[in-house]
Amino acid sequence: MADRYIKVEEKGPVAVVQLARPEKKNALSIAMLKTLKTLADDFALRTDIKAVVFTGGQDYFTAGMDLADPAFSGAFAAPLCEKQNLMRIAPNTCKALEAMPQFTIAAIEGFCLGGGVSLAVSLDTRVMGQSASIRAPEIAYGMNMSWGTVPRLLHLMGPARTKEFLIFAQDALDAKTAKEWGFAQHLCQDGKALETAIFLAQKAAAMPFHAISMTKQTVNALSTALDNLASHMDHDQFLLSISDPESLERILGFVAGKKTGSGKGK
Repeated sequence: MADRYIKVEEKGPVAVVQLARPEKKNALSIAMLKTLKTLADDFALRTDIKAVVFTGGQDYFTAGMDLADPAFSGAFAAPLCEKQNLMRIAPNTCKALEAMPQFTIAAIEGFCLGGGVSLAVSLDTRVMGQSASIRAPEIAYGMNMSWGTVPRLLHLMGPARTKEFLIFAQDALDAKTAKEWGFAQHLCQDGKALETAIFLAQKAAAMPFHAISMTKQTVNALSTALDNLASHMDHDQFLLSISDPESLERILGFVAGKKTGSGKGK
């Protein structure tokens, strides 16, 4: 069931899920991630919805994980087992999105940061407005790229470009380059990403649903066979990385900057 920061609209066999937290540029809270997982699990049990589009609106997809979310930041003082449980929420959400039998599409306008990249690569295909961009600032703040994102990016971009995107390309990757590198499959005029994604969703929804779901299952099984082996402990790697004083200083500085309005928003 959607919360106030996530809107769901069903248009026949196509559903549109919108991140709607404009005061935080759609930054992802723990509650939002839980809601997205619940939605994915609910959709997985339905055969009347054959395609699902995920969007953040016309100005941005999402600013990524809300590091200032009390449910997230408050857990740093919790026992290790509680921290581990908290860190499993986001990767479990991405797994649930990836496992949906419906054809899934990300409609990206403006910027898509960090955890937004993780959500987008959990879906089947991505549409970007021509001025849209993606960026993964985690490593610059001393964090690893978790949520099972690295193997998913690897499937799309290949090893060299995945490393360049995550390690060297701290500046935003523009939509044209994102498509050339394999992250995006469709480019469109600015403001048309959602319209384009819905067109693709309707096209998929016109196909026999069982054929779509079985095809997805086979492709995912073949392409992700080793993904869990590669990323089953990336949430523990995150906890390890933020135990480094330099990393923690950078993260806390970023959060403090966001609270005072001086943090880098995109």
